[in-house]
This record gives sequence, structure tokens and C-alpha cells, in this order.
Amino acid sequence: MRQVRRTVAALSTLVLTGVLGVVVPTAVAPPAAAYIACGYGTSASVNLPIPDNGSVISSIDKTGLTADDPLYDLDVTINIAHPFVGDLIVTLSYGNHTVLLTNRRGGGGDNYTNTRFNDGAASHISAGTAPFTGDFRPEQSLNAFDDLNPSGVWVLKVTDAVTHDTGTLQSWSMKFTTKWCNDLDRDYVKDEYDRCIDVRGVLPHGCPERARTLTTFYKSSVKEFRGYLKCSAAPRCAERQPVRIYKVAAGEDPLVGRTFSDTSGYYFLRKQGVSGQYYAVAPRVLEEDVAECLRIRSANIAV
Repeated sequence: MRQVRRTVAALSTLVLTGVLGVVVPTAVAPPAAAYIACGYGTSASVNLPIPDNGSVISSIDKTGLTADDPLYDLDVTINIAHPFVGDLIVTLSYGNHTVLLTNRRGGGGDNYTNTRFNDGAASHISAGTAPFTGDFRPEQSLNAFDDLNPSGVWVLKVTDAVTHDTGTLQSWSMKFTTKWCNDLDRDYVKDEYDRCIDVRGVLPHGCPERARTLTTFYKSSVKEFRGYLKCSAAPRCAERQPVRIYKVAAGEDPLVGRTFSDTSGYYFLRKQGVSGQYYAVAPRVLEEDVAECLRIRSANIAV
């Protein structure tokens, strides 16, 4: 059904006076940068030996997040002691996804010290020198993990690809940022500021727009839909406003017709009404100070 959710009752009368209270609009999504995000850090101090010409694997089992917390951003920090880091290949895996963080960079330099792989870093890992302290973009983007539920087992693999040297994976950590942290209804208003915490709104305080109050009925003697608009948002705001009449149907509700209110807020639509349920939709009026969360309500006209 379009525009409003309906409550269809078994009505036998030909004339029904009803009220259409609220139409909740679909919020327009801002760009990705506007996501309300918060970080979840986790780490592992492992001190695992990296064998010569071999690999070591370390895992972190992340818990506490759900499918409602899709991943938006991920940073990975590593600390590795090794006398020839140009031997090393480091990857991060989760589920069926694997990202190459660094591939034999740094030549004969020593160590990775507080090296953070961050897609937003100014420098690529290829531009760094050992011990690579600071932020670097990885060989492959970490956005391969975007939109996944981050709860699960994450695996860091360090491979020494050349003989003669060994090292130690001292520690590694991840910082998760999820899309909807602290935003239960996903309207880009933090829960602590949201006055309608469980309703997706479009106003700065997290509430939906308030609709005009619409009273409508069908007059069978003249085959006409008629009614009037009320509006408290601003003077004269009910004048000359568009009104649409729909018929309730099994699929998409067909539009019966359109009309406009007059200078007093009354509207009329001359139309034959066949047996069934109908409803009217009036335009929305933005009110800056909505005092409470508003729900979708509608009343049907029985013909």
C-alpha cells in the first residue's frame, strides 16, 4: 500500500467520517560520511614465533555485535619483531574474505612497530620504511569487509617467505566502526538526542513530519468525496492544497482522483465510488517542534 498504512474494518454503512492523522515520510539518507559510528577495539598480545620460511596464524574471536551492526570501517594495527621485514607477507581474513595488508615491504629494515593499516591514510605501505610506525594504506583495501557482521573469528597470518631469518608476532589489534552504533531507528540522530528513539524521523530531533488533519467522507447521493483540512502549523496552510483519494486494493492501491482544497480548507471530488474501502491523503506540513513521536494512522471511507 502506498503512502499510509491502513486499518481496514468491516464496515456496512455508506458514510463514514474519519481522521487521517500522520504520514511518516521516508528519511533521505545522507552521504556515507554522515553515518553515526563508534569504534569497538579488540587486541591480542600473542608473542608467537614466526618460523623461517614458514607462517604463523593468530585469531581474535569478536563477539557482541549483530547483523544490525554492519561494519563501516576497520583499522588494523600490528607489532612484529623481525630483522628483515622484506621477507614478510601479512594478511587478514574473515569468513570468505582475505585482504593483503603488506607484501614484502621494507627490504632489510627491522620490525613493524605500531603500524596501523587504515584505508584513509595519506601514505600507501609501499611508501613507508621500517619500522613503518604510523598509518598506512594496505596493499588491498579493507573495505572488502564493509557491511559484514563483524562478530566472528578474524585471522591474521604472517608469512616469512625467505630463508635465513626468524621473528615474532608480538601483538595485533583491530578497531571496528559500525554503521548504526547508538542509532536504534537508523535516522542519523544519536539515541541520546533522539526524541523519537524508535521511529525513523527526518527532523533534527529525530521525529517524523506531522501531517495535516484530514476529515473526509463519501456522499452517495451526489457521488462525491468531500472533507476538509485542518492545520495548526501555520495560518492559512490548509488553503488550496492537493488531496488524493485512493481505493484499498490487494496490491498497490489505485488512485481514484485528485482535487484541491478551497480557501476555507474544504475539498470535493465528484467520482462514482464502487463498493470497497477508500482513504484520503493530504500533504505534510513541517512543524519545527514536534512534542512526541507520531505514528501512522488512517481512517477508511466505506462505500
